[in-house]
Amino acid sequence: MGTLAPLPNPHPHTQRAILLTTLVGAGLVIAAGVVLLAGQWDSLSLVVRVTIATFATGVLATCAAVTATRAPGFRALRQPTEPGTREGRRRLTAVFFSATAVLAIFTILQFPTEPANNVDNFTGQMMAPPYWTVTAAFAVGLLIAALSAWVAPGVLSTVTVWVASCATLTALVDRVLWDTNPGLARGGLWQSVALTALGIVGSLLLYRWLRPPVLTIALGVGTWFIAAANAAMTGSQFDDAPLDVEAEVRTLADQSLAFGKVALAVLIAIGVLQFMRAKEWPWPAGAVAALVALTLVMTSHTLGVALSLLITGLLLVASSGAIALVLRHRQPEPH
Repeated sequence: MGTLAPLPNPHPHTQRAILLTTLVGAGLVIAAGVVLLAGQWDSLSLVVRVTIATFATGVLATCAAVTATRAPGFRALRQPTEPGTREGRRRLTAVFFSATAVLAIFTILQFPTEPANNVDNFTGQMMAPPYWTVTAAFAVGLLIAALSAWVAPGVLSTVTVWVASCATLTALVDRVLWDTNPGLARGGLWQSVALTALGIVGSLLLYRWLRPPVLTIALGVGTWFIAAANAAMTGSQFDDAPLDVEAEVRTLADQSLAFGKVALAVLIAIGVLQFMRAKEWPWPAGAVAALVALTLVMTSHTLGVALSLLITGLLLVASSGAIALVLRHRQPEPH
């Protein structure tokens, strides 16, 4: 047996089939466990639930560590281009790490998220601030996702990092700015500010470390646009509010509207500038979307819905024509 030549490496299609079969089988096993536990989960004690969730998290973490440290080691997974089986191993490692992050969040969320008997029976409002359980859970998930992006960079790791980052920021702002009067909606304004900042940092800086870079830019620009548009539209809803609305609520609405407009305008300017510098496609897409949202916010209450839609349509046609002219100008001239 020692004199026999080693078996050749399987064909890439065979590797993909093996990887797909493994993922489907693991998914079915997990689904079976979830179905069996779903009906009895609420009746289990806290210790039993935490023990089961911790064990499942440990199993997935062990699978991720074993997959990542196989020869020639996890450093090979960080190489930008690796043909053959390493690409499949990188994807499988990212799947295990992402599943570990999700189960770690689920495990921590088994603990109480707010004090017992915390709701006022007459007003329905919380009488004491919630615990840090939710924030801590998403923060732990973000750390595991960041480790996944470092060990096995790729689409799944980048998406997991981004989702965990958005969830952590949202939970952190909600916990820090907790108020006994939820009608002020101060947390919503600062959540938009935090997510806009995340989008700016992601699209301008984080794309250098998270792969693929164009996906990170797209996620950053998309988060930037959604947060800014949400702030602007939330603030514009109070334009026709009755005069007896609380002054502090109206002030917060004005601040939200002003921030949304500024954030959308900055996205338009940076998006056009980056597009003129021959950067990736998310920048012109974000600039056009921000232009449409800003036009609707600024004109719908003053010019009416019909005229606002007309102006927005004309701006879209003009923007598409400008983009087409720029792309044609960039094409190399024939010899």
